[in-house]
Amino acid sequence: METVRSIVELKEKLNAVNASCKIAFVPTMGALHEGHIKLLQIAKLNGAFTICSIFVNPTQFNDQNDYELYPRNLETDANLLNKNNCDLLFTPDVAEIYPANSNIPTYLLGSLETKLEGQYRPGHFQGVCQVVDRLLSIISPDYLYLGKKDYQQCLVIEKMLQNTLYSKKIELVKVNTVRRTDGLALSSRNLRLSTNGLSIAHKLYESIQLAANSFKEGMSWSEIETYHIQKLLTIGFDKIDYFTCYDAINFKPIFEKNNQQSIILAAVYLEGIRLIDNLEIL
Repeated sequence: METVRSIVELKEKLNAVNASCKIAFVPTMGALHEGHIKLLQIAKLNGAFTICSIFVNPTQFNDQNDYELYPRNLETDANLLNKNNCDLLFTPDVAEIYPANSNIPTYLLGSLETKLEGQYRPGHFQGVCQVVDRLLSIISPDYLYLGKKDYQQCLVIEKMLQNTLYSKKIELVKVNTVRRTDGLALSSRNLRLSTNGLSIAHKLYESIQLAANSFKEGMSWSEIETYHIQKLLTIGFDKIDYFTCYDAINFKPIFEKNNQQSIILAAVYLEGIRLIDNLEIL
């Protein structure tokens, strides 16, 4: 695996790639785990030339403290990618991605920007689009790989791709969430949890699974939501931003079981650390 820090170096490496070879891109903020590696492994199944980026993007953090505390270990991450046969690692600094006096566009995201993550993290999705758009314009991949743990983010990037012109069509590949054996969704933020925190954290997914079963059995969502929010607070979670059920396609809240594909989404705080998870219901 080769590692480059500048766009100039990156372009040189890409120019040397066989023109018939597809390019697969996995954007990350580092603190890599098996969820990231799963994205890379699936990308490699197609025989594509794989590029991973590690860049902690300041524009998507609405909490400066969260940005400063975000776990960073470039050497460990690079070793893990190398071990898993990543072809190229791109590790730019902030000035490389956001040059001085550069024009940062605003993205038309509709109601996706004001619901759930958009409501609780104002400006977050504009920042996500800014960095992903910038990286895509630099790399011009054929495939973009994202994890479905960030379900709403996947929808946001999908909308951005529809509304943004690139030199070629980019296919978004959404990959299922990777979990620990106890069900906890893998996340870089898990590194900040204590041993006790980890023993509690997996109960979020447990609650989501139980809520899904209750919903499929016909219980109203308002009853389910009230019960599980109280339960999560009782077992040790600090705060619940949301524990809700949405239409998985139109991304609108639903309150009674219907024939549409739905998804339960949750965002909680534990030991001051924000965790998200979801579960699609067929």
